[in-house]
Amino acid sequence: MKEQLHTLKNAALSMAKEVNYWWILLPLANFVVLIFLASPSIPIGTLDIKLKKVLNEQQVTNPEIKEFFAQKGLPLSEFTYVKPLKRSPGWSMHDHSRGKYSIKEENGALQVSRSQYQISKPQIEDASIVLLGIFFAIILARCLQLRHHFLIWLTLFVGTFLCREIHFAGTSKGVYIAAIVLLLVLLKNYEAWQEYTKTPMFRNLLFLSLFTYVLSQTVARRAWKIIPGEEFFASATEEYLEFLGHCFLSMIPVFVRKKKEEEG
Repeated sequence: MKEQLHTLKNAALSMAKEVNYWWILLPLANFVVLIFLASPSIPIGTLDIKLKKVLNEQQVTNPEIKEFFAQKGLPLSEFTYVKPLKRSPGWSMHDHSRGKYSIKEENGALQVSRSQYQISKPQIEDASIVLLGIFFAIILARCLQLRHHFLIWLTLFVGTFLCREIHFAGTSKGVYIAAIVLLLVLLKNYEAWQEYTKTPMFRNLLFLSLFTYVLSQTVARRAWKIIPGEEFFASATEEYLEFLGHCFLSMIPVFVRKKKEEEG
């Protein structure tokens, strides 16, 4: 047991020493940009102050509010909900198809604003399934062709995140257990699979994907409440960062080759 723990520790330290940590600036820069774009900073008009009383209803059914958004070219879907903000005065309106809006009482009227982008969480989730599905097929084809143990591991690793995005029963928590187990398997076989694992491309892309996933989970766990407007950017930003992590992970099957191939 001690020998196995020593092997895992040495593999983790070896991999950590070779990672180019400057790459974390890429997901961090995306995070900052997403916060800016998700902030409801673009005014789209005002609603009558009398509509304030209906904003406490969970689902938006008021015809006047629906007509207002339709006239702005932003028709609301039937799955549109509104709720009071917890840390600031006003309301958050969430359209399942378009994203979030901010409603605040100003100068005797209700000021409505939207964010720079209006892509909602379900759209990003659909894009993630397509992305991971394509690259899962690529790595599966390589695995069947070359039958290397590392490629079998990579197929399972990408497949784990694909299952989570499809939302199979139990994958919400199961993905974390599966990912940890697979990472331990990777560390255990780090030297045996060194023709793949010791390539800079693999180490950096794996680190980037894991770092971005962790960053997305800090947003999901509402760890950034100190930032003004966090209630608006949390949901979509979490999905965007997760999608970015999927992008880094999906690059591994395409760009990672055996060390001998790279040198040749």
